[in-house]
Amino acid sequence: MKKTTRFLALVLTLMMLFSCIGMEAFAATAETVKQYGANPDGGYLAIGDSICRGCGTAGYPHPYYDYAQRNVEGAFPYIIAQAVGCSTPDDITDQTGNYWPLCYPGMTLGVTMDLFGIEDDFSDTAFDYSNYDHMMEKFGHEGSAVGVRGETYTTPATVGSVLDLAQKASLITVELGMCDVFYRALRIAESGGFLADGIELDLSDPSALLSFAKTYLSEMNNGFQYWKTWYPKLIERLKELNPEATIVMVGSFNIAGGLRITDDMVVPVGNAVSAITASMNLLYKQWAKQYGVIYADISNTETLAAENEWSLLGDFLANAEIASHPAPAGNAYIARQILSVLPDAEGETKTPKGLNVDLGRFTKVDKVLINGVPVLNYEMDGTVLKVHCYDPLAVSLIIVSKDDNGDTAVQSYQLAFKNGSFDAYRVYATNNLKATVFKPVKNVFNITKSVLSGFAGLFNKD
Repeated sequence: MKKTTRFLALVLTLMMLFSCIGMEAFAATAETVKQYGANPDGGYLAIGDSICRGCGTAGYPHPYYDYAQRNVEGAFPYIIAQAVGCSTPDDITDQTGNYWPLCYPGMTLGVTMDLFGIEDDFSDTAFDYSNYDHMMEKFGHEGSAVGVRGETYTTPATVGSVLDLAQKASLITVELGMCDVFYRALRIAESGGFLADGIELDLSDPSALLSFAKTYLSEMNNGFQYWKTWYPKLIERLKELNPEATIVMVGSFNIAGGLRITDDMVVPVGNAVSAITASMNLLYKQWAKQYGVIYADISNTETLAAENEWSLLGDFLANAEIASHPAPAGNAYIARQILSVLPDAEGETKTPKGLNVDLGRFTKVDKVLINGVPVLNYEMDGTVLKVHCYDPLAVSLIIVSKDDNGDTAVQSYQLAFKNGSFDAYRVYATNNLKATVFKPVKNVFNITKSVLSGFAGLFNKD
């Protein structure tokens, strides 16, 4: 019996190390995606917040609340619009094109519900919605986004032009919820006096810092509960307005992923809120099946703070308006993730088999490790790493890349195997090799130790 157990352990170990074989990828790309812009009566409607608007890209107008009436090059909806063949005029209010970005900094689900005539039970006197009227006026949409929200929060306002766009769009992407969870909580904490000048924490008063943290986390949960209840109602409304449209729910990412408190502290504080974004993405997956729409996973998006390794009390504060937004490479990554789930020119969508990970800003890697073991049978397709692997025991991935200066950057991922393909979820830490490389190895230790123990036992004379 003991020898049988050892033999099985050896087989499992060999499977884990050597079961990587060839595979093909079928996902749509910018070159093969369905051309939604080819329909003269259709177009692309992008609904979202500052992430959707392109904040953090080189083309975004600064300061943050400068509502320039133009499309933003580098914003992920702009990239998608061009990939699917839509006309993208510079003027955001120019209705002669067929790309319509309904994307505003700070846009919440609550305001969007008003725009689409959905009556909710949201009541929040602590949040100031007055600036949204200015946005609606600036971008040329009719009506008021706020109106009754100031006092009674009863019958929502509607904007006819927004409904018209939703009814004639061939492609609709929805990127909403992060402002309900993160931005709304910050605004309420700010109004409670826990933040000075809108962003700087008073670190000299620990009690105030604790009060801010409690308020912020509590309001994050309130925002999450509202989003969880009412986001599906928006999807139902869009399906009702336009049952033939391709609707994509764009997922969420950890805006604090990789963020450290100080430059010397390597442990990321973003893990404190990672459970919320993970829960949001799980719900997106469920709703995609329930409502017959598409989910685009963007959970591995790198922010400017993560890419530049800014710390909370370092360069983050100096760049607070854009630090938690995707870097230019992050916007390109989100666009690729959305394109990968859209139908191709023949109208088909297929999930690539094996392990395919978009590394965001890396176009080359110097080392790839699965479960801490180096593998050689991989290739890079642009920024997409393709590891020819079908091993269900693969639970961690580490990639190592050296830049021209010789600096080493590391990305770590937790893997989940299902139906012949892997989901890869970024484990955020600093990009520093020593601070990162051992974490995923530790994650797989408990899973592999009995297998390795059995393997070693084969060489035991007893």
